[in-house]
Amino acid sequence: VVTADIFSADSLKPHFKDQDVVMSCLGFPASFFSGVTGYTASMAAVVGAMRDARVNRIITMTSWYTERKWTTQIMQALKLALLSFKLTVCKL
Repeated sequence: VVTADIFSADSLKPHFKDQDVVMSCLGFPASFFSGVTGYTASMAAVVGAMRDARVNRIITMTSWYTERKWTTQIMQALKLALLSFKLTVCKL
């Protein structure tokens, strides 16, 4: 485990040196009033650091709905509906 600024390519670059792949599993809290920009800003830094460190592979997993305080019956129903739709589409 290392400490780095996920929004700074210079902070990430030393950790990417001599690696084969970068895996990102970042999660940012959902916001209904403004856009969630953490993924875009962090990936810009990650890709920049990867280029400098000559790492050519990346695996990303993002998440939405990372804070329990947003849990409501409506949100649970929406999440289940979206999951059901995604599973149905994948079966085709």
